[in-house]
Formats: sequence, C-alpha cells, structure tokens
Amino acid sequence: MLPSLRGGNGNPGHRELMFGEVDDVLAAIDFAEKGVKPVSNASSLPFLTRGAGSAPVKTLTVEGVDHFGVLAPITRLLATKINADSGSRSNIAISQAELAAAVKARP
Repeated sequence: MLPSLRGGNGNPGHRELMFGEVDDVLAAIDFAEKGVKPVSNASSLPFLTRGAGSAPVKTLTVEGVDHFGVLAPITRLLATKINADSGSRSNIAISQAELAAAVKARP
C-alpha cells in the first residue's frame, strides 16, 4: 500500500512535513485493516447491453470482486477458448459458471 498524503498528488489540504504525514499513514493503515469492499459497476451492465443494439453482447457478474479481480482470470479463460476454437466460424462463449470458476481458481 502506498498512501497518498494530504496536500500531495492533488489531495485537499496543505503539505505537512513534521508529523502530519504520520497521521495520514496511520489513518491509511486503519482504513486498510477495516477492509475495503470491492466497488461494483454491475449496475451499469444493463445500459451496456441496451447500447449494444443488435450486437451479440452478453454481460456476466461475479460477486465479491471488482473488475480488476476479473481481468486476469477472464483473459486466461478467453485465451484458452480462442486457442481451442478451430472451426470456420468463432464458437466462443463463456458461461456464468465458467467465469466464477476461473475467478475462484486464480493464482
């Protein structure tokens, strides 16, 4: 973790050089110890689907992770499916169960 201190990196307040930065770091540690619930953008998925029009767009969600927690597992899953797809037309599909298993199995 690299806490961003007050007055630095566009944060509000004035830069402090003697002990104020210690308060900021201690507050960051306290925040981290409480745990951070992943932020979900799943509520925007219906808008994406509607905006796709007739394009074959399917949206999937995974509980308990944010979109960063899904990127590496879904990339590995897609790469595996792309390499295995040998037909004259693409036949790649991902189910909710496959996505959940890929996220659960991530290293």
